[in-house]
Amino acid sequence: MDESLRLAVISALLRSESLELATSLRPIVGTDGKKLGKRTGNALEFADYREYRPGDDLRRLDWGVMARSGQLAIKLYSEEIDPRCDIVIDQSASMACEVNKAAAALGLAALLANAAVNAGFSLTVWHCADTLKKEPQSAYPEAWENCDFSGMTSPGEGFKNFVGGFQRGGIRFVVTDLLWTNEPDFFLRSLSDGSASVVIIQLLTQNEENPRFTDRLSLIDAESGEIREITMNNATLSRYCERLSRHQDLWRRAAEKHDVKLIRISVEELYPTWDIQKLFCAGVFK
Repeated sequence: MDESLRLAVISALLRSESLELATSLRPIVGTDGKKLGKRTGNALEFADYREYRPGDDLRRLDWGVMARSGQLAIKLYSEEIDPRCDIVIDQSASMACEVNKAAAALGLAALLANAAVNAGFSLTVWHCADTLKKEPQSAYPEAWENCDFSGMTSPGEGFKNFVGGFQRGGIRFVVTDLLWTNEPDFFLRSLSDGSASVVIIQLLTQNEENPRFTDRLSLIDAESGEIREITMNNATLSRYCERLSRHQDLWRRAAEKHDVKLIRISVEELYPTWDIQKLFCAGVFK
């Protein structure tokens, strides 16, 4: 791991020492979101429902839920409640267009991971480039591997090459800039399948949101390497802002359609101070 990224991770871990991920996950079927004590031995206190899976004991089907909703639901008891969390880090090259952006992305992922461990979640971290690769030391961000942000494809393409692997029934986070051309539906549908809830945290620099005026620019596509010379003027800036606004609106509407929570944070407000008030307000932390 690059030294600047390592320092960002360490500072994020210090910020998250007392943080806990919220455990009130949205249910798949009929739960009130209450988390009971983890692994309470042989207690038979009813705690939750989950969707029926082939091989489940048919004696535990709740026929009342079947009659009301048409869905097959299995009763769970307190010893079976084990909150799960998957964190996907977008490691495409656009995430490193500025040094602070990569540091903010990796530090935020580390902060979420530490908060998940503090709250007793079963944690898996994924590095997303050409596909998704599982981090072997998910619970130890300072030891994460493959953190170079050099991917030449977008997460939209990476998910097409990914064959399953997420923990079922858990909360899933994605740390990304969403700056890719793929339609959002396939990505969001793949991300949401089998989850309890999904949170996308979009990180953009202030310069990406509101570019500074200059006369002549050489634009380099971070992922394709394409170079384009343009003259920046008021008309060019206006077209850029209009396109970004349409892109943001496309993702907002798609997120609402798939019941995905979309949180937008600027790199500068997050790093290096780790101001996470927006995440508290959104219910990510308790």
